[in-house]
Amino acid sequence: MLQSDEELLSLRFFRKWKYVCLCSMTIIDDYPTGQLYFYHDRKEDNIASLITYIGDDNLIIAQCSECDSDRVIFKKIVDWLGCMKRGDFESLHHDERPYYAARIDQNTKQLKVFCLESGPWVNLIELNAVESYTSQD
Repeated sequence: MLQSDEELLSLRFFRKWKYVCLCSMTIIDDYPTGQLYFYHDRKEDNIASLITYIGDDNLIIAQCSECDSDRVIFKKIVDWLGCMKRGDFESLHHDERPYYAARIDQNTKQLKVFCLESGPWVNLIELNAVESYTSQD
């Protein structure tokens, strides 16, 4: 299990999550600026349904409710990308914020993490690693 917020703030985590999306999530939409992935909760892994938006230099991970329509999800992503551009998530109520929102600065190549709320969702990386390892046997 990922234990430290320091690890979650790393560029390594940012890149690893993209791999998790390819292996454990279903792509549900393709936008001009990125892709939207969905992870359906499974009772055995104790991870709620997630949506993940991956752009060239952006990554957003958030809980997804079954009652969220495509239109609602798209609006949330647009709002979150706007917050990242402004550098301000404080204007959003805590419940409206994603678990994780980060961007790589194209000039400095440094990772800027705007939101981080660790929880069971971070275990998806380890679960993916275990599944990948056991499928190789």
